[in-house]
Amino acid sequence: MVQLSPAHPAPVVDLFFPVEMVPAAALLSDVTLPSNYQAVVRTDTQTVLGIHGPGYRLLRNEEALGAFDAALRRTPLEVDGMQVKDELSYSGARAYRTYTFPTHSVAIGRANDHTHLKLMVSNSYDGSLAFTSRLGAYRLLCANGMVIGTTFLHAAVRHTKRLSVATVVERLSKVVDLFHEQTQHWRAWSHLSVSADEVRQVLRQLPALNPKLEEQLFTTYLNEAELLGPSLWALFNSLTHWSTHAPVRERSLGNLASIRQERESRVKAVITSEPFRRLALAA
Repeated sequence: MVQLSPAHPAPVVDLFFPVEMVPAAALLSDVTLPSNYQAVVRTDTQTVLGIHGPGYRLLRNEEALGAFDAALRRTPLEVDGMQVKDELSYSGARAYRTYTFPTHSVAIGRANDHTHLKLMVSNSYDGSLAFTSRLGAYRLLCANGMVIGTTFLHAAVRHTKRLSVATVVERLSKVVDLFHEQTQHWRAWSHLSVSADEVRQVLRQLPALNPKLEEQLFTTYLNEAELLGPSLWALFNSLTHWSTHAPVRERSLGNLASIRQERESRVKAVITSEPFRRLALAA
């Protein structure tokens, strides 16, 4: 596996803990399961991470991420200075790696509002996630993870197939152009004024919204608007600030990466909604 070292090392999270497949019936004697069902077991902690049918193929984190790391080296992406962050959720059932590329940086709205290209990669042993890579960005000013509404890069690989490095290379080769294409939209958003009523209408597209969260998001928008103007860019950043920074309960801290991804999916639902798209088309 190709080793990629972050420019600024974060606390070490080992994504490559040992796992093995064992007959599920042997572990769950009190549950009736077909004899061909399998369990993914984390052997260093003896934790059952997932139960699967006979068609499941184990795709270990080291295999998936090793292939992705190797693919990165064969693309136009500038990996010098690249930062890598690893995270786990649900005792290791879900794994996340985030690559941030400071050399691929674009200023939005004002000279010091820089966004860096970011790739998020996920894999799971519980069946909740296929191996998936997503394109995004990192806003340096507020340390926001930027959600891209359209899935520009989605290399989902079901665990019943082999991971194709060639396929990943082909898709990653388009990432830089796609990133710059998206940042042109963001620049246009920074010049598009929105009214308070339009902001409210967009915020109400967030799935599972409640009155308290709506007011929290609107207050965040007002704070962003003081810096960025009452713009669609400020509205977008109020949503990404929430998805990145909103606190979680102490008992859920170990699942923060999964919670953040779920929030990003909710933000994506907003920015692909008709009220948001109507504003974006006017930019």
